[in-house]
Amino acid sequence: MKKFGKFEAKEGVTLNANGKIRTNPNSPEYGSIMFIEESAKISNGFANKATKVGFISGKVTDLEDLLPSLNPNDFRVIKLETIEPEEGKGWRALINPETSEPVTSMGAPIFWKTEIVELNALDTDVLVVRDTADAEVQEEATFETSSLEA
Repeated sequence: MKKFGKFEAKEGVTLNANGKIRTNPNSPEYGSIMFIEESAKISNGFANKATKVGFISGKVTDLEDLLPSLNPNDFRVIKLETIEPEEGKGWRALINPETSEPVTSMGAPIFWKTEIVELNALDTDVLVVRDTADAEVQEEATFETSSLEA
């Protein structure tokens, strides 16, 4: 299932378009639309529900104009991982949910982010090979992480 999410009201956050657009508190003229993609994954014969979340960002006025014509089925979310993140580009540390420690590749912490692409785009997930201990929890690695400072 693919859909545009609805943001929860929080102190200091302004919501537009019935909660579908969240404004940036530091730059109120800019905001984002949350895109949620849910699917079933089968890994080693075991089924898991997978949820990917991405954001479409831009000027609030442009997002308000664009939202009514957006069809969630025209997009998909890809996951990108790296051990050399660019600061200020939305990368977050990947955390092992069992140990609360960073997931690593060759001893270096892995960073991740998601991007929204058109359904027929050639872009795919880019995943980094994990160190042996982390490979066992690759499918379970959480996306609840700390982001890099801009």
